[in-house]
This record gives sequence, structure tokens and C-alpha cells, in this order.
Amino acid sequence: MKYFSEIAFPLFALWALAFLIGIVVVWCMRQWTLRIGFVDRPDPNRKLHRGAISLGGGLSVLLACTVCYFVIRQAYDTQLLRPTKELLQAMEGDAEPLNARQSLLDSGDSQGAEQGEPAVANDHEKVERLLDMSSKRWRVLIVAAVLINFLGLLDDRLPLNGVTKLLLQVAVVAMLSSFWSSPGNVTIFGFTIGLGQISSTLLILWLLATINSVNLIDGADGVTGSFGAVAALAIAVVGLCNHNPDVAIMATVLSASLAAFLVFNRPRATIFLGDNGSMLVGVLLGAMSVMSVSSRGAPQDLWVPIAIMAVPLFDSFVALWRRRLTGRSIYAGDRGHLHHLLLARLSQAGRSPAWIIPIFAGLSAVTGIGAVVSNAVSSDLPALASITLLIGGLIGFKVFGHAELKLALSTVRRHLNRGDGTSQGAHVSIVALQGNRRWEVVWQPLVQFAESNGVSSLRLDLNMPWLHEGYHGTWNCRPLTEVKEQWMVRLPVICYGRVVGRLDVFGQADGNGQFRSIETLSFLVAELQPSIERLLERRETEGQTAVAVRPGSDVADDSDLRPQPPSGAKLKPEPALVTSD
Repeated sequence: MKYFSEIAFPLFALWALAFLIGIVVVWCMRQWTLRIGFVDRPDPNRKLHRGAISLGGGLSVLLACTVCYFVIRQAYDTQLLRPTKELLQAMEGDAEPLNARQSLLDSGDSQGAEQGEPAVANDHEKVERLLDMSSKRWRVLIVAAVLINFLGLLDDRLPLNGVTKLLLQVAVVAMLSSFWSSPGNVTIFGFTIGLGQISSTLLILWLLATINSVNLIDGADGVTGSFGAVAALAIAVVGLCNHNPDVAIMATVLSASLAAFLVFNRPRATIFLGDNGSMLVGVLLGAMSVMSVSSRGAPQDLWVPIAIMAVPLFDSFVALWRRRLTGRSIYAGDRGHLHHLLLARLSQAGRSPAWIIPIFAGLSAVTGIGAVVSNAVSSDLPALASITLLIGGLIGFKVFGHAELKLALSTVRRHLNRGDGTSQGAHVSIVALQGNRRWEVVWQPLVQFAESNGVSSLRLDLNMPWLHEGYHGTWNCRPLTEVKEQWMVRLPVICYGRVVGRLDVFGQADGNGQFRSIETLSFLVAELQPSIERLLERRETEGQTAVAVRPGSDVADDSDLRPQPPSGAKLKPEPALVTSD
């Protein structure tokens, strides 16, 4: 307790100092980036903000952390910033020498001591080492942060495709891992596991997960700033508990820098992090969350870093799971992330979008507190309980993840219970992933076609992120046979000149029967596009009144929206892949 009582006020003073520096840096960076044209402009598909917005948030955070570090170093030798010096002096009496700690990430420092580097001679030199960024792990982390920021700048300026960006991320974190990793141990559920040489691979996977999860969650004003500021504070507290004051100091600085950025990023934002900022925050939080659990002679707690990063990790897992279940590319954007659904709920409740800030801060605080308690009592249970509370609460209250769970359960049932070859044995699954338009008025005529024409399987996937709409329906009547005995038609669904989804139809090869089925399908598809457009237009005229999607509900009153065979088949399907044997 003495340790924490001595540093509580100085730590707050350090956060306040870094916050003030961050305010100045972010304001200057916003003005400069607007002047040089480094801005994010809206587009009709995913970027729905108004006007050009500065993309200097990532550079601001990096520069603010750098300035704060040098100010803190100078403060120790002067009386200008007495509270900061008191913080270092408090740490001086309780912190353990950095070159005595052994951890998964300390191989560079410990090897240096074994090779004859001079030991810390006195308390003054000990404090100097607290902020000595020349140790191997900090040097490599600084280089990795600069490189990942530069990669993000390239992506913001000259958008990279998903594969290229991922490969470059792998190169950066592999460089970091090659210098950091050494054989070490972790604890999970009370068991100590020796990682051996796979520690490098695990660290690479962890950093890739944190980088991309933070990048994915950075899709609304105030989200990353609020989450990151709280998560960084949790890392600082864990670092202090484990006598890692260098991690605690830099995590506090990062928290204050993100809070300063949040002043300008709250709805409506005047500056964005951009990919350069979200990936930077991801690598710093991922790296320092692991560094914070390093302590002398003790294995690292696996669940503490996971709990700290649980919010973006869960959001990204559900997003990838959703895309896998619907057959979309993992790089396909949508409006099904946690922040999108929360904003939709706030809008329906008539609340300001600024409420997203305390909501994400609260979610991060739940798992952050769980991580701190878990580290303090040396037990996995508090961290696991906080993660369970987060996931269970979001799914249980149908805020996020419930639609994907329903889709996954439906997929499992479909594989376990195959149809018996009749319409009564058909398995139907329809899930409104986002939005509340009544897409069953488009789906049911397709099912009627499938039942009347011997189709084996039908799948419709709609994704309109600019309208906050997503819908997925599957219909299966009988197991598919070998590929050479099947026919398949795959069509893009087009609305208002945009590709809004995909229709897949599978059937059993049956002489000329498949050609009659395809011909019938062509009439139906010809009306699919205007049917969707009429549905969207009808919602506009109804003043955007919410209508819940109820699978199997009576839609007789919507007969005017049903696709009807045109008098003349002037419209042909888009170029389709048709195979039969």
C-alpha cells in the first residue's frame, strides 16, 4: 500500500501533464494536416462523414508520446516539474532493477547483463534506467511503432489491398518478435506451460490480432480514443503491480495522449486516427500489455493481456465469424461492428452519438478491472469473469453477437439434420444481421421458386453498409451430390447501380430440367433489383419507421413488393457461372 500511496498523486500529475501536451500537439497536427491536404474524404459506400477530416491523429499520438518522454526525462534533473520527479523518486525506492527482471520479452536486457554490462551502481542510476529507452525491448518497440505508423500512412494515402497490408504487418511484428522473444513460461488456469521456441510465433499472432482488432474497431468517432485511454490505464496499473515502472510511465503517457486526441475526435470529429493511428495504438497496447505482466522469475499470466484487449478482440472475432458464415470475403466491410449497432440503438432512442464514448470506456473498464484484480490475486478467475460478463452481456441483451450466434447455430443444425428430399424436410434460416427492413418480401418468392423447380440449395446474402443493412438467408432441401452432377448459378444482386449482395442457387443435374429452372430463375432475377429498390423507397416514404424482421411472418400486405415475372424478359441476369454435367 505504501508503494501505491506514494505514487498516486505523482502518477495523476504525470497523466495531466501528458494530457496538456497532447492537446497542444493534436491541435497543431490537425491544422498542419488540413493545410497539406492529408485528409479523409467521404465516399458513397463506407465513409459517411461530412467533408474532409484530418488524418493526423496517429501522428499526433506518436508525437505526443515522444514529447512527453523527453519532458519527463528533463523533469528529473530540474525542479520545473516536481510532481513528475516525485513519481520517479517513489518508484526509485520500490522498483526492482530492470536488468534483474526475467521475462518472455526481456532476453535482450538479461543477456546484456550476463555478457558483462555494468550493473546498476546506485539508486540514481536505477531511476535513470526507469526511463532508459536504449534497452533492446524499447528500442525495437520504438522502431516497430514508427514502421507500423508509416505503413498506416501509406494505406491512408495510397490504399493498400488487404493481403499486402497484412504481409507488411507480419514483416514488422516478425522483426519485433525476433529481438524480443526467448523461451519462457505462461500460466493458464493455474498450470505453467513452457513455450519454448514457439514464443516468437505466439507473439507475432498476438500483435497481429491487437493491431487489426483496434484497426477494425476504429470505425466511429470517439471509439478508439475512449477504449484505448482506459485500456492503457489498466496496463499502467498492472505494470506498477509487477514493478515495471517503465511500462507504467509510458502506458500513462499513452492514455493521456489518447484522451487529448479524444477531445478533438468526439462526435462530430475534426480529426481521425486513420489507419496510421489505429495500427499504432494496436501495436503499443498489444506490446505493453504483455510487458506489463513481466516480473522477476515468474511466468507470465496469459489472461491479463487478453482481458485488457477483450473489447476489440471480441468485436473482430465476431466480424470474421460473420463473414465466414455468410461466405463473404474477410476484407468485406459491413455495418455490423459493435460501434455501428450501438450507434443505431442510440439513434433509435433519440440519444446523442457522444454517448458512445462513456459506453466504450465502461466496457473497457469492466475487463480492465478484471485484468488488474486477476494480476493482483494471481488468479485467472477475475479476468475470465470480466470477459464472460462482457460477452454474455452483449449477446444476452441482444446488443452484439446474437445474430451471428443464431446464424452459427442454424448452420450446425443444417449439417446435423439433412432434409429428406421433400419440401417438408427443407431447412430454412433467415437472419437480419443489421437493420430492420422486411427483406422476406424478396426472400419468399425465391423460396417458392426453389420448391417448385427441384432446387437443392438456395442462398441470398445482402450487405449494404451505407444503409446499415445486412441480411442472410439459406434454404436447403436435399443434400448436394458430387460436383459433376450439380448445376449452379451465382449472380450479383444490384441495386441503384451498386452490388449489394449475392444469390447462389444449386440444383441436381436432370437432363433438360436444369435449363428450364435456370430460365424460370432469369424471370425472377429480372425483378429482383426493382423489388429491392421499391422496398427501400417504401421505407423512405414511411419516414424510416422501424419494422422488425420476423421470420415466417405473414407478408400478404406487401404483395406489391414481391418480384413478379415481367411481361417480356428484356432484362437478363448478370453474367452467371452455370455448370452442368
